[in-house]
Amino acid sequence: MYYPRSFLKFILMGFLLVSLPLLYALGELILSLDRLATQSREEVLPAAQAGRSSRLLFEQATTLERLARQQIILEDPALLEDYGRVRQEFLQTTRALSLLPLERPQVAALEGLRAREARLYATLSAPQRTPLQLSELADGYGALVEHTQGMLNATVQLTQRAIERLQETAAQGREKWLWLALATVAIAIALAILFAVLIARPIRQLDQAIRRMGTADFTHAIEVNGPQDLRYVGQRLEWLRARLNELE
Repeated sequence: MYYPRSFLKFILMGFLLVSLPLLYALGELILSLDRLATQSREEVLPAAQAGRSSRLLFEQATTLERLARQQIILEDPALLEDYGRVRQEFLQTTRALSLLPLERPQVAALEGLRAREARLYATLSAPQRTPLQLSELADGYGALVEHTQGMLNATVQLTQRAIERLQETAAQGREKWLWLALATVAIAIALAILFAVLIARPIRQLDQAIRRMGTADFTHAIEVNGPQDLRYVGQRLEWLRARLNELE
Protein backbone atom coordinates (compact mmCIF):
# COMPACT_ATOMS: atom_id res chain seq x y z
CA MET A 1 0.00 0.00 0.00
CA TYR A 2 1.16 3.52 -0.76
CA TYR A 3 2.37 5.52 2.25
CA PRO A 4 3.32 9.21 2.22
CA ARG A 5 6.90 10.13 3.03
CA SER A 6 6.00 11.64 6.38
CA PHE A 7 4.01 10.09 9.21
CA LEU A 8 2.42 13.48 9.85
CA LYS A 9 1.32 13.71 6.21
CA PHE A 10 -0.16 10.23 6.49
CA ILE A 11 -2.22 11.32 9.50
CA LEU A 12 -3.34 14.48 7.69
CA MET A 13 -4.29 12.47 4.61
CA GLY A 14 -6.35 10.13 6.77
CA PHE A 15 -8.07 13.07 8.44
CA LEU A 16 -8.82 14.59 5.04
CA LEU A 17 -10.26 11.39 3.60
CA VAL A 18 -12.42 10.85 6.69
CA SER A 19 -13.63 14.46 6.41
CA LEU A 20 -14.54 14.20 2.71
CA PRO A 21 -17.88 12.39 3.26
CA LEU A 22 -18.80 14.92 5.93
CA LEU A 23 -17.90 17.79 3.61
CA TYR A 24 -19.98 16.21 0.86
CA ALA A 25 -22.93 15.90 3.23
CA LEU A 26 -22.50 19.53 4.25
CA GLY A 27 -22.47 20.58 0.60
CA GLU A 28 -25.66 18.62 -0.06
CA LEU A 29 -27.28 20.32 2.92
CA ILE A 30 -26.36 23.76 1.59
CA LEU A 31 -27.67 22.86 -1.87
CA SER A 32 -30.93 21.52 -0.38
CA LEU A 33 -31.43 24.70 1.61
CA ASP A 34 -30.67 26.74 -1.50
CA ARG A 35 -33.24 24.74 -3.50
CA LEU A 36 -35.84 25.28 -0.78
CA ALA A 37 -35.09 29.00 -0.71
CA THR A 38 -35.32 29.19 -4.51
CA GLN A 39 -38.61 27.29 -4.57
CA SER A 40 -39.98 29.52 -1.82
CA ARG A 41 -38.90 32.61 -3.73
CA GLU A 42 -40.32 31.36 -7.05
CA GLU A 43 -43.59 29.80 -5.87
CA VAL A 44 -44.64 30.61 -2.33
CA LEU A 45 -43.80 34.32 -2.26
CA PRO A 46 -45.59 35.14 -5.57
CA ALA A 47 -48.59 33.06 -4.46
CA ALA A 48 -48.70 34.89 -1.12
CA GLN A 49 -48.42 38.20 -2.93
CA ALA A 50 -51.25 37.16 -5.23
CA GLY A 51 -53.36 36.34 -2.16
CA ARG A 52 -52.72 39.76 -0.64
CA SER A 53 -53.50 41.52 -3.93
CA SER A 54 -56.70 39.49 -4.37
CA ARG A 55 -57.80 40.39 -0.86
CA LEU A 56 -57.16 44.05 -1.65
CA LEU A 57 -59.04 43.65 -4.93
CA PHE A 58 -62.03 42.22 -3.07
CA GLU A 59 -62.06 45.16 -0.66
CA GLN A 60 -61.87 47.60 -3.56
CA ALA A 61 -64.67 45.82 -5.41
CA THR A 62 -66.83 46.00 -2.27
CA THR A 63 -66.11 49.74 -2.03
CA LEU A 64 -67.00 50.17 -5.71
CA GLU A 65 -70.30 48.39 -5.15
CA ARG A 66 -71.14 50.60 -2.18
CA LEU A 67 -70.28 53.80 -4.06
CA ALA A 68 -72.20 52.66 -7.12
CA ARG A 69 -75.35 51.93 -5.08
CA GLN A 70 -75.05 55.32 -3.38
CA GLN A 71 -74.61 57.02 -6.75
CA ILE A 72 -77.66 55.24 -8.14
CA ILE A 73 -79.78 56.59 -5.30
CA LEU A 74 -78.25 60.04 -4.67
CA GLU A 75 -76.90 61.01 -8.11
CA ASP A 76 -74.07 62.91 -6.41
CA PRO A 77 -71.08 63.92 -8.64
CA ALA A 78 -68.78 63.74 -5.61
CA LEU A 79 -69.64 60.07 -5.23
CA LEU A 80 -68.75 59.52 -8.87
CA GLU A 81 -65.38 61.20 -8.26
CA ASP A 82 -64.77 58.92 -5.27
CA TYR A 83 -65.73 55.99 -7.44
CA GLY A 84 -63.21 57.07 -10.09
CA ARG A 85 -60.44 57.27 -7.53
CA VAL A 86 -61.21 53.80 -6.13
CA ARG A 87 -61.58 52.53 -9.68
CA GLN A 88 -58.03 53.60 -10.51
CA GLU A 89 -56.80 51.69 -7.45
CA PHE A 90 -58.88 48.71 -8.58
CA LEU A 91 -57.27 48.78 -12.03
CA GLN A 92 -53.78 49.17 -10.54
CA THR A 93 -54.38 46.10 -8.39
CA THR A 94 -55.55 44.08 -11.40
CA ARG A 95 -52.44 45.13 -13.32
CA ALA A 96 -50.23 44.12 -10.38
CA LEU A 97 -52.01 40.75 -10.25
CA SER A 98 -51.54 40.22 -13.98
CA LEU A 99 -47.76 40.52 -13.54
CA LEU A 100 -47.71 37.58 -11.12
CA PRO A 101 -47.30 33.97 -12.32
CA LEU A 102 -50.99 33.04 -12.13
CA GLU A 103 -52.61 29.97 -13.64
CA ARG A 104 -54.73 30.26 -16.77
CA PRO A 105 -58.11 30.22 -14.98
CA GLN A 106 -57.01 33.07 -12.70
CA VAL A 107 -55.72 35.10 -15.67
CA ALA A 108 -59.01 34.61 -17.51
CA ALA A 109 -60.99 35.53 -14.39
CA LEU A 110 -58.89 38.67 -13.95
CA GLU A 111 -59.55 39.74 -17.54
CA GLY A 112 -63.25 39.09 -16.99
CA LEU A 113 -63.26 41.27 -13.86
CA ARG A 114 -61.69 44.19 -15.72
CA ALA A 115 -64.11 43.88 -18.64
CA ARG A 116 -67.13 43.55 -16.32
CA GLU A 117 -66.16 46.61 -14.28
CA ALA A 118 -65.52 48.66 -17.45
CA ARG A 119 -69.02 47.89 -18.74
CA LEU A 120 -70.57 48.74 -15.39
CA TYR A 121 -68.63 52.01 -15.13
CA ALA A 122 -69.69 53.04 -18.63
CA THR A 123 -73.34 52.56 -17.64
CA LEU A 124 -72.87 54.20 -14.23
CA SER A 125 -71.23 57.32 -15.66
CA ALA A 126 -73.85 57.76 -18.39
CA PRO A 127 -75.93 60.94 -17.98
CA GLN A 128 -79.24 59.14 -18.41
CA ARG A 129 -80.05 55.59 -17.24
CA THR A 130 -83.22 53.60 -17.63
CA PRO A 131 -84.77 51.66 -14.72
CA LEU A 132 -83.62 48.46 -16.41
CA GLN A 133 -80.04 49.73 -16.52
CA LEU A 134 -80.23 50.70 -12.84
CA SER A 135 -81.35 47.18 -11.99
CA GLU A 136 -78.59 45.74 -14.13
CA LEU A 137 -76.06 47.97 -12.34
CA ALA A 138 -77.12 46.73 -8.92
CA ASP A 139 -77.00 43.10 -10.02
CA GLY A 140 -73.78 43.63 -11.96
CA TYR A 141 -71.88 45.09 -9.03
CA GLY A 142 -73.12 42.26 -6.82
CA ALA A 143 -71.81 39.78 -9.39
CA LEU A 144 -68.53 41.73 -9.57
CA VAL A 145 -68.02 41.31 -5.84
CA GLU A 146 -68.87 37.61 -6.09
CA HIS A 147 -66.38 37.06 -8.89
CA THR A 148 -63.75 38.99 -6.93
CA GLN A 149 -64.44 36.72 -3.97
CA GLY A 150 -63.93 33.73 -6.26
CA MET A 151 -60.62 35.23 -7.41
CA LEU A 152 -59.58 35.59 -3.77
CA ASN A 153 -60.48 31.97 -3.01
CA ALA A 154 -58.56 30.78 -6.08
CA THR A 155 -55.40 32.65 -5.09
CA VAL A 156 -55.67 31.36 -1.52
CA GLN A 157 -55.81 27.82 -2.90
CA LEU A 158 -52.85 28.66 -5.13
CA THR A 159 -50.89 29.70 -2.04
CA GLN A 160 -51.88 26.54 -0.22
CA ARG A 161 -50.75 24.37 -3.13
CA ALA A 162 -47.42 26.21 -3.28
CA ILE A 163 -46.94 25.65 0.45
CA GLU A 164 -47.84 21.97 0.06
CA ARG A 165 -45.28 21.59 -2.73
CA LEU A 166 -42.68 23.28 -0.55
CA GLN A 167 -43.52 20.94 2.33
CA GLU A 168 -43.28 17.95 -0.01
CA THR A 169 -39.87 19.09 -1.20
CA ALA A 170 -38.76 19.55 2.40
CA ALA A 171 -40.01 16.06 3.31
CA GLN A 172 -38.14 14.54 0.38
CA GLY A 173 -35.04 16.46 1.42
CA ARG A 174 -35.33 15.15 4.99
CA GLU A 175 -35.63 11.56 3.76
CA LYS A 176 -32.67 12.00 1.42
CA TRP A 177 -30.69 13.60 4.20
CA LEU A 178 -31.43 10.73 6.56
CA TRP A 179 -30.00 8.16 4.15
CA LEU A 180 -27.12 10.46 3.24
CA ALA A 181 -26.27 10.99 6.91
CA LEU A 182 -26.30 7.24 7.58
CA ALA A 183 -24.11 6.53 4.54
CA THR A 184 -21.75 9.38 5.41
CA VAL A 185 -21.33 8.23 9.00
CA ALA A 186 -20.76 4.64 7.87
CA ILE A 187 -18.12 5.68 5.30
CA ALA A 188 -16.41 7.99 7.78
CA ILE A 189 -16.28 5.25 10.44
CA ALA A 190 -14.93 2.71 7.92
CA LEU A 191 -12.21 5.10 6.76
CA ALA A 192 -11.34 5.99 10.35
CA ILE A 193 -10.95 2.29 11.24
CA LEU A 194 -8.87 1.65 8.11
CA PHE A 195 -6.46 4.50 8.83
CA ALA A 196 -6.29 3.58 12.50
CA VAL A 197 -5.17 0.09 11.49
CA LEU A 198 -2.67 1.43 8.94
CA ILE A 199 -1.24 3.88 11.47
CA ALA A 200 -1.07 1.29 14.26
CA ARG A 201 0.69 -1.40 12.17
CA PRO A 202 4.12 0.29 11.78
CA ILE A 203 4.00 1.43 15.40
CA ARG A 204 3.25 -2.16 16.47
CA GLN A 205 6.14 -3.43 14.33
CA LEU A 206 8.50 -0.98 16.04
CA ASP A 207 7.20 -2.00 19.45
CA GLN A 208 7.71 -5.70 18.71
CA ALA A 209 11.25 -5.06 17.41
CA ILE A 210 12.21 -3.11 20.53
CA ARG A 211 10.73 -5.79 22.79
CA ARG A 212 12.76 -8.53 21.03
CA MET A 213 15.92 -6.52 21.37
CA GLY A 214 15.09 -5.93 25.03
CA THR A 215 15.00 -9.71 25.56
CA ALA A 216 18.36 -10.13 23.69
CA ASP A 217 16.64 -11.70 20.67
CA PHE A 218 18.79 -10.48 17.76
CA THR A 219 17.99 -13.28 15.31
CA HIS A 220 14.84 -11.79 13.73
CA ALA A 221 15.34 -9.10 11.09
CA ILE A 222 13.47 -5.89 11.71
CA GLU A 223 11.22 -4.66 8.91
CA VAL A 224 8.80 -1.75 9.31
CA ASN A 225 6.18 -0.91 6.71
CA GLY A 226 4.76 2.57 6.66
CA PRO A 227 5.73 6.16 5.93
CA GLN A 228 9.33 6.84 5.01
CA ASP A 229 10.29 8.36 8.36
CA LEU A 230 9.04 5.26 10.23
CA ARG A 231 10.77 2.98 7.73
CA TYR A 232 13.95 4.93 8.40
CA VAL A 233 13.54 4.32 12.14
CA GLY A 234 13.05 0.62 11.35
CA GLN A 235 16.22 0.59 9.25
CA ARG A 236 18.22 2.17 12.10
CA LEU A 237 16.82 -0.42 14.51
CA GLU A 238 17.81 -3.15 12.05
CA TRP A 239 21.33 -1.72 11.92
CA LEU A 240 21.40 -1.67 15.73
CA ARG A 241 20.14 -5.26 15.89
CA ALA A 242 22.82 -6.41 13.47
CA ARG A 243 25.57 -4.66 15.47
CA LEU A 244 24.33 -6.09 18.77
CA ASN A 245 24.14 -9.53 17.18
CA GLU A 246 27.75 -9.21 16.02
CA LEU A 247 28.91 -8.02 19.44
CA GLU A 248 27.14 -10.87 21.16
